Amino acid sequence: MVFGIFAAIGSAISSFVGTVGSAIVGIGSQIASAISSALPSIGSTISSWVDKLSTCLGSIVEAVITAVEVVGKLLGIIPQEMSVEELGARAMDNPELEADDFETYDEYIKALVEAEFDKEIIEKATDGEKAAFALGGTVISSIATEEKLRMSISIDFWVNCTKGNMSGENMLDLLNSLKANNISDAGSFSEFLQGEEIEDSEQMSDIEAAISDYESKDAVQPISDVIANIENSK
Repeated sequence: MVFGIFAAIGSAISSFVGTVGSAIVGIGSQIASAISSALPSIGSTISSWVDKLSTCLGSIVEAVITAVEVVGKLLGIIPQEMSVEELGARAMDNPELEADDFETYDEYIKALVEAEFDKEIIEKATDGEKAAFALGGTVISSIATEEKLRMSISIDFWVNCTKGNMSGENMLDLLNSLKANNISDAGSFSEFLQGEEIEDSEQMSDIEAAISDYESKDAVQPISDVIANIENSK
């Protein structure tokens, strides 16, 4: 089923040779079209992710995918033995399981995990096809993370934290601290990380409280270091 989808889109994905990151940067629009055709419920989200990731280095793209997978596993969204690549392949191989038919993405993912799946689909996939699987699974896991934490988490948050050299574990620590301090939209904090001025004094107070809460935890990277790393990446 999966390979028929790629054939319908064209040969760019099937013939691509390279890393997952370089595929998403280089042929992201074709990958977005393939995923949207198979998984229309996440089509608009996929497009916004590709728009952002296509401006990044391939290594950053791959680090974002890893971070989302780590967070998903820590939250129990993805089974420990499963990658986001497999999750995306399962979703694209089971188009009859549509996210919109489930009350939550957590339930949708559980259905995908329980569905029949031939792992040879991944083993026989080309580099471009594997990139599509990985991106699809990453977006599904990210949406499930938003639902689990009851927060809005934009692609900008994932990218900026990755550019700041944060680990997936630390990103989850940060998200929990943001939530605990009345910040339900991680996008505002992402703007702060980029050096944008936060004019709302109450919002800035919440951000400062969240940073204090986050940095009180064990083995976390100081936010000042994260900001410095982001600045150095420009």
